[in-house]
Amino acid sequence: LLAQSISPNDGGGACVCLRCRALDPEGYLEPSSGAPALSDRYIYFFNKVAEIVSEEFPDRHLAYLVYSDYSRAPVKHTELHPMIVPVFAPIRYPRLHSMFNPLSEQNIRLRNEIEKYARYAKHIGYYGYNYNLAETIVPFSKIGIWSRDLPWLCERGLFQATLETLGNWNTNGPHAYLSARY
Repeated sequence: LLAQSISPNDGGGACVCLRCRALDPEGYLEPSSGAPALSDRYIYFFNKVAEIVSEEFPDRHLAYLVYSDYSRAPVKHTELHPMIVPVFAPIRYPRLHSMFNPLSEQNIRLRNEIEKYARYAKHIGYYGYNYNLAETIVPFSKIGIWSRDLPWLCERGLFQATLETLGNWNTNGPHAYLSARY
């Protein structure tokens, strides 16, 4: 299966015109920033793009990152075109623990958002960070996290997974090797 990214540019800059803001559910905020959650406006747009693309390329998929100020599940536009693949990139969530850590409210919220999307989308993706973003030169293994989170994601229709890894072979080499084998 082939997928093309249709993700917005990294770093924000969403339109603030009245028509675009009307697509955002009132009072539905992104917890990590307090800004309006933009998921619904993007799903609306992605579905329009998918309708056009599917006419010529019905066997392809259009992927986008569930990320930044569009990391919440949509509430108004919950029907995703079958070729749309939401890919979770939980950069604003704690990365030191599994989504099943009972002490991590944010990761429990991430799991709940993924559950919602899994009901809306035929396939989902995951773009994980295979190192400690807060301290990149300290050896750190996420094998325990992946052993719990990845099988759970597979049960929900995981289409693809990317584990971003740094080339610090002196500190991250063994972990990168074991992650690839997992």
